[in-house]
Amino acid sequence: MNLDDFKTTLGEKSANDQNKKPLIDSNIPVYDFDEIKNHYVSKNLNLFKGPKIKGPKSVDALYHEKEKNVLFEFKSGSLSSKDIFEIHTKIYDSFMILCDLFDEHLTCTLNKEIFVLVFDDEKDTGALDKKFLSIKTNYSSNNSMETISNYVMDKANEHLVKFNLIKYKGYLFQDVYTVPKTKFDHEIKKIIP
Repeated sequence: MNLDDFKTTLGEKSANDQNKKPLIDSNIPVYDFDEIKNHYVSKNLNLFKGPKIKGPKSVDALYHEKEKNVLFEFKSGSLSSKDIFEIHTKIYDSFMILCDLFDEHLTCTLNKEIFVLVFDDEKDTGALDKKFLSIKTNYSSNNSMETISNYVMDKANEHLVKFNLIKYKGYLFQDVYTVPKTKFDHEIKKIIP
């Protein structure tokens, strides 16, 4: 598979399916992982047969350079618990496709794979933050607690991970980020210098 066939930008991949409005403005070159997944499935149809097999789901984009792969998922609008469950499914499915594409094993990926969820922080996610509370961060969703949490995490050279996605750090990925769209320009510099 030639990845160049799937070139796009982060801004283009952040566009909402319904209104085609981008969540972020970015010209960072990436690959359309939805299309990579479609190509992968068409080449491996024998793996996805059976009455209950729907085929894998995928994240939106892949940033790939020699020693780093960053998977991006974009969510605009309010997030429901169904959306969060789907993100978890997309993480597993995309990770497996990525490993197969680059012929890598789990132990090889921990040093170079990163997952980033970019979400619309102008929509209410408070109820979901409580439901998907990360055990490691003991996070509350009100704005002052978020401000304090972010301050402490910054001082510790850490970042806040929402929606219980922290569980993938050190397991499937070297690092995991949940980035509000209003902080994307600042945060992306830490992820892709």
